[in-house]
Amino acid sequence: MILIDGDVVAYRAACAAENRYYKDVNTGIKYSRKKDASDPAALEFIRKPLDELIAMETVHSSIYCIVNDIKKILKHKAHMEYKVFLSGDSNFRAHICESYKSSRKVRGRPPLIGFVREFIIKQYDTNVSEDEEADDMLGKMQCHKTIIASIDKDLDMIPGQHYNMKTRSVYTVTSYMAFKNFCTQVLMGDSVDDIPGLPRIGIARANKMLEGIDNPIQLWDTVEKAYEKADMSDQLEMMATLLWIKRRDYHTYKSYVSRIEEKRV
Repeated sequence: MILIDGDVVAYRAACAAENRYYKDVNTGIKYSRKKDASDPAALEFIRKPLDELIAMETVHSSIYCIVNDIKKILKHKAHMEYKVFLSGDSNFRAHICESYKSSRKVRGRPPLIGFVREFIIKQYDTNVSEDEEADDMLGKMQCHKTIIASIDKDLDMIPGQHYNMKTRSVYTVTSYMAFKNFCTQVLMGDSVDDIPGLPRIGIARANKMLEGIDNPIQLWDTVEKAYEKADMSDQLEMMATLLWIKRRDYHTYKSYVSRIEEKRV
């Protein structure tokens, strides 16, 4: 079964429906991004009325491409079932940390996002989350018979098969790599979701700290020691809870850490 990240599909469709672009007044060439133009000074910003038809067509084409790409790559000739997952209005993480995803409220959302979400719910087999995110539902559903379709790097914290909507490629995340990706996030935080992590630690430094470690026990030991060194041990539980994506057998990071601790010699 294909598990489709509906949040990504909805957002992309809503953005496409805004029908905004830059037009070179001299050549008439259109650009989706200002930086792509050879002469940015000659650009005129064009914003046409919201187009619901474009939004609906984008949803249909996105899901069609996802399903057919995966069938082709996996050489699956039979019909493949799929479900779409959308985030609901409630999320337990917001109760843990008031600033969680607060910057997204400032940036706002595409005007047609509500329309697109309702369209997806009516047209497709869709699950809407309650007190969690679509990512958590995807994580809990993932098993050896499923494949997650998204572009969200956070979902690489979930082991199993994945399909990247942007590169249109299939790849596998091992259980070890999934936990390593989680530990990396705990060290560096997630600026997109307003999770700070440790001060002055970005992706390069986090990767360096975990380099050469070949077992999950040592990965977590490194994280704990880093937080202790930064005098932030009291923040570790909150950061890890915010970042952990629920899995089929491990709804919390503590349940997973407890399992690997049992293997400590």
